[in-house]
Amino acid sequence: PQYSGVIQALRTILKTEGVRGLYRGVNAVVLGAIPGHAIHFAVYEAVKHQLGGSHTASGRGSSGHRQMLADMASGSAATVLHDLVSTPVDVVKQRMQLHGSTAHGIADCTRQVYAQGGLRGFFISYPTTVCMNVPVFAAYFATYERVKAAVAPYLANEDA
Repeated sequence: PQYSGVIQALRTILKTEGVRGLYRGVNAVVLGAIPGHAIHFAVYEAVKHQLGGSHTASGRGSSGHRQMLADMASGSAATVLHDLVSTPVDVVKQRMQLHGSTAHGIADCTRQVYAQGGLRGFFISYPTTVCMNVPVFAAYFATYERVKAAVAPYLANEDA
């Protein structure tokens, strides 16, 4: 059905599907989030150390500008690999959440996506996802490292 607004959509979903209808697809997100985020932070730290980013032995003595660029490049590299894992999971989640979805769980939805588009079906939105996420996480990690450096002296004083 077409929804006239958020409230009407919530009422309709609750009436026709119950509370579980509001959470359709969340199990796919949980299954994908753990490896996706593990990859994101592991790759970020590994690339940051290779490029001499903030708070690394190889980055000591480097200019703040160089460290910031290394942090941004590290965040970008991590995001490219993270999205490689998370995009197929997002496709499954979104298909499960579609009104009228005939999928009965993650495995069934995965089979449907593959039957309709092969492996390509899982990655159809990957280029768009990467183009959207890389600038965000480049800025995110550069900001994160700057804030971490600014707050560190205050945290060190609390331990004394």
